[in-house]
Amino acid sequence: MPIWQFGAGWFPLESNFRWTAPSAYLRLRRPRGADVFSLRVNMGPGQLQKYGGAEVEVFFDGRSAGVRQYHQENWHTRTWPVPTGLGETVQIEIRSLRPFQPDNDPRTLGVAVGAIGFFDQEPAH
Repeated sequence: MPIWQFGAGWFPLESNFRWTAPSAYLRLRRPRGADVFSLRVNMGPGQLQKYGGAEVEVFFDGRSAGVRQYHQENWHTRTWPVPTGLGETVQIEIRSLRPFQPDNDPRTLGVAVGAIGFFDQEPAH
């Protein structure tokens, strides 16, 4: 994903993922016919043990699309239906409802994101 699509709340790329802050923003082009938004998150053992996992609320142009939970270790994809009436470019907020404070890192983190985007069907898990 081009770096210009990222707004506030994103940390630099680490291997094959990018940590968010408790709230992270991006602008994405929504292809015509896209009816699903997908977020692939890596749930690590530290976050799972210390916080019981993660809960993420996604907002499209400031409107909540709902909360999804990540409560198992490893990579997991969750999806949200795309509401009607969105423009071609959408402001997205990824809000972590359980911010993560690792023992070995001074940052307050949200979730480790490996993939994100709009689809016209459910993505493969």
